[in-house]
Amino acid sequence: MYDAILAESITITGHGGDEIEAYSARTLQAGPVGGVVVLHHLPGYDRQTKEFTRAFAAGGLNAVMPNLYHREAPGAAPDDAMATARASGAIPVPDERIVGEAAGAAAYLRGLTNSNGKVGVIGHCSGGRQSFLAAVSLPLQAAVDCYGGFVVETPPEGHPLHGSPALVERAGDLSCPLLGLFGAEDQHPSPEHVAELEAALKAAGKTYEFHSYDGAGHAFLQVDRPSYRPEAAVDAWQRIWAWFGRYLLSSGAERSRYVHLPDRKGIDQRQRQGADRMDPGDRRQRLLRPPGARPGRAHAQHRLPRPGRGPVGAGRGRAHRGIGAGPGQGDPGHHRLRPSRPDYLGPGARQSWR
Repeated sequence: MYDAILAESITITGHGGDEIEAYSARTLQAGPVGGVVVLHHLPGYDRQTKEFTRAFAAGGLNAVMPNLYHREAPGAAPDDAMATARASGAIPVPDERIVGEAAGAAAYLRGLTNSNGKVGVIGHCSGGRQSFLAAVSLPLQAAVDCYGGFVVETPPEGHPLHGSPALVERAGDLSCPLLGLFGAEDQHPSPEHVAELEAALKAAGKTYEFHSYDGAGHAFLQVDRPSYRPEAAVDAWQRIWAWFGRYLLSSGAERSRYVHLPDRKGIDQRQRQGADRMDPGDRRQRLLRPPGARPGRAHAQHRLPRPGRGPVGAGRGRAHRGIGAGPGQGDPGHHRLRPSRPDYLGPGARQSWR
């Protein structure tokens, strides 16, 4: 299976038509594949949230994370960007602006040539709230709220997010199935807040699935914090993969015949012109014309065959199969939608769920 990814900083069109920075991580499988909008937490567009974004690409999806503080601090380090945004009064970021950035990110994902048109959203901490906000504001196919505070309650005075409205009364506007992952020892959201949100979703007849983990508090997925809880994190990631596998994989869509190999300007093989354009009618050319020199790229025809197997290459016609409908693809262990970090590979953790 061809498992290369491309991760890079890009520019997308965000709220109000403004150009903003975003971090894109894309699978280079031919597709069609689903996409995930990642909404970062209060500390911003940081290393760990970029790692979070790359994990989806390594698992066979496209993902993009808009920089919600780009307007206030373009190009700044995450800590500096948050401080600048807070000093300028931009935190809390207005809800309408967050929705605009998420809409731009979703449009970017749907515009990729290996996209199946399905887009989900995920966020943790304040990004969990923003994920719920996006899901009640935009037409999406799946959403994941990882311990998002202040969906039910409003932030107290003195909190950086003070002034953000509660969102629970908008539960009836939810456009897609929602997965909620919470710590039983968290305060924002507390178990009572989770129960209130669940009651609102149930009353509105929405599809949702909530899991609360004993012994876990806030930020239990953050691997570089003392709050990290490995057992809860392993189980939560398995549920995330199963959720996106269920709702974002293709269902009978026509498979793409092209490998998504963007060049430095973000132009893929379908958009290239002249001598560099791939001939769509010649299967022999399918893998033989990457867009310019790409050191270290291991195309299938350059790989050594595995022991006991024939040569890998265009002649076999299976080097770049896309994700499509088929039995077992909602399973997080499926070979075409695979977890990419050791955290995701362990046995199910102890949990209680609502």
